[in-house]
Amino acid sequence: MLEQKKSKDSVFVTLCQDKGRLIEIANAVCDKNFPPDTDVEIVRSEKIPYLERRKDVAYFIDHTFVVLMEHQNTALANMPLLFLFYMTEVYVKLLSSPPDSLKWLRGLPVPKFYILYTGKETLYECKTISLSEAYMEEGPGSASMGLNGLLNVSVRVLNINKGFNKAILDRSKTLSGYSELLYLSRQHEKAGYELKKAVRLAVEDCIKQGILADFLQERSEDVIDTLVSEMKLEEAKQACREDGIREGMEQAARRLAQKNNWSFERASDYLEIKE
Repeated sequence: MLEQKKSKDSVFVTLCQDKGRLIEIANAVCDKNFPPDTDVEIVRSEKIPYLERRKDVAYFIDHTFVVLMEHQNTALANMPLLFLFYMTEVYVKLLSSPPDSLKWLRGLPVPKFYILYTGKETLYECKTISLSEAYMEEGPGSASMGLNGLLNVSVRVLNINKGFNKAILDRSKTLSGYSELLYLSRQHEKAGYELKKAVRLAVEDCIKQGILADFLQERSEDVIDTLVSEMKLEEAKQACREDGIREGMEQAARRLAQKNNWSFERASDYLEIKE
């Protein structure tokens, strides 16, 4: 059996190894006022499959379990299921001696799930996605019965790109700084700089402006290399999505041409498939 390659941490996960930053972020996204000395315990899961870099930040804070997910593409629909797996693992660890510990209800930390979206595609400012949206109907009349009593997980998606969710970013220098770092990297790339140079310039800009300065000065080369890798992966995923959409459109054009005895070019023009 092949050993699964251990995933590396993303820039965001590395940034969030500081407990003070975690308290600050919890206050911003949960709209709380936890004091600086609030108890924090970082939780790591090694059982959840991550195909690239780890993007999860999970921790206990003052008896509340908070999960934050950095996400740089639009494939958000499966996140409630992923969080369910994660939370199940956490709750199992909390039950010290099953099955005897399952004989009664006990106090459990409240799960609060968030996705912090930083992708290039323009998305809504905030939205809640739920596991219940994936359930199939159970038969005639099930739609009218509603989902009361069924297992559900709700995840709040927050767009933290520059220009979105200003109230949250204003409460967290960590989130606003990370957002600014990504924004400057993309702006320098748009200006014509090669990606690694664009990220390096963004890091230098942030340090000069006092944005995440200590973190970036200490880890500048690692941050640059990791962020370049993440941005390249994001671009590759976007290209794959676009290729898949185009392939589907071309298949539709072939079927349309065959059905109407048209040329492929005419069917493509009809469906407005561009070169």
